[in-house]
Amino acid sequence: MEGNIRVVYETTHDNKGYLDEQSFSQAQLTKPDTINAVLTHLGGRLSDKFPMTFLTEGQKGGGDYRENIQDAQFMWDVIERAKKFDIVKSHGYAASQKIGIGGQGIILVFPTKCLIEQTIVTSTNNVKCRVDSAPRRVPGGYEYVFKLASGNPSEWLPFSEVGVGTKWAMVSPGTVSESDSKGNRSNDRFPGKMKNQLTFMRSSYRYGGNVANTNVEVSFVQGNGVSTTLYLAYKDFEHEMYWRENVEEMCFESTYNRRGDGSIGLVDNISGKPVPLGAGLFEQVPNEEGYGELTYSRLNDAIGDVAYGATDTENMQIVLMGGKGFMRDFDFAIKSKALSLSQINEDRFIKGEGRNLALTGYFKQFDHIDGHTVIAKYHRLFDFGGRAQAAVKHPVTGFPITSHEALFVDMTNYDGQRNVKMVSQKGRNFIKGYVKGMAPALGGGGSYGFANAGGMMATEQDTNSVHFFGSKSININRNEHCLRFINELS
Repeated sequence: MEGNIRVVYETTHDNKGYLDEQSFSQAQLTKPDTINAVLTHLGGRLSDKFPMTFLTEGQKGGGDYRENIQDAQFMWDVIERAKKFDIVKSHGYAASQKIGIGGQGIILVFPTKCLIEQTIVTSTNNVKCRVDSAPRRVPGGYEYVFKLASGNPSEWLPFSEVGVGTKWAMVSPGTVSESDSKGNRSNDRFPGKMKNQLTFMRSSYRYGGNVANTNVEVSFVQGNGVSTTLYLAYKDFEHEMYWRENVEEMCFESTYNRRGDGSIGLVDNISGKPVPLGAGLFEQVPNEEGYGELTYSRLNDAIGDVAYGATDTENMQIVLMGGKGFMRDFDFAIKSKALSLSQINEDRFIKGEGRNLALTGYFKQFDHIDGHTVIAKYHRLFDFGGRAQAAVKHPVTGFPITSHEALFVDMTNYDGQRNVKMVSQKGRNFIKGYVKGMAPALGGGGSYGFANAGGMMATEQDTNSVHFFGSKSININRNEHCLRFINELS
């Protein structure tokens, strides 16, 4: 707000680590000459500050999607889609040969024995063969014998279909004679496991003297909607919001730091013990799509590609979280498509009469042709988070380049389980503690259960402190259908 003549005094940041009477004087909150007795909090609605926490932890009276665990680490079972293809590794043919003519066997080497004898296999160009026999182990892989499925002795396999790197995929079960046939075999799949770990977090604030009973001339609206002139009441509320914002950012930015041998190199210099960090959403999402100018076709294809393949993803619920820049790109891409279909009309996008017209209507959702619902939700992290504050500017909008990023998160329920969950250690999702000294407590101790003065104390100093502790990690069970959009303009 530097240089803004409407600002009488700036929002101040006191970094000495605790509050006393002097803090209020420095913040100029006791000045009586003010027009508006209610502080305008410019942060916006709470759910807008940490939407991922709201979506994954649930809300009072609504669903609770948390998982409570005992240990710092947690694992879950995964299983990949059945593999039905393999890639040619080597062969002994020349380009001039008529491969397989006259019903000859076609000898190819593959890296695995995925292809099953008796099945019909097809090449990329739809040439079909039958796997004639079980694979034989040879140096560098497995040797197969194919025969052309047509059985026509005058046909042969084009040399292009045996090139190194060519795919062959099974398109049938075993095909056998009407009688006297023998069985074949199967490929077995076994579930694997993935793991993540919790991040343990702390945040504190301290105050001394008679701060708890100090009133200021500004009325603060607390989280419960009740107004108060006690600064410390607002400080408590504000610190919890600050905590939640930091937890939300951690859910995106955190990077997994446990080594393969189970050790953790990051150590707390106070406790001397390791500091575990869980994988955040950015690290867990494996698919990335770069863009300069976002088009509807690019958006549509990217979502279709990343959601393609699984049989239980016909109606995915995809939440798109991005900055203001990406929200504009998203809206423009869909509007451009709608304009090409002559769907921009005055009933939906133009209001007013005569010369007093206004363009209105902005797209924040669309239904994908594959049946998926994509909901665009603004997330202030991409504009105002720590990484955004350190980012370069977008050359067109001037926003941080991160503002034009977005994360497509698959929030679908699979087998009755939410795909994205917040995981916490049992009993330690969020703990708020109070260390009582000589200083009076907030509100006569009603919030914390301590007397205003005297009685049992934890320290002889004329100071109190409030401490937050939490153990959390955001987790995606099935991350293959999530996508990160990154803007590549510079």
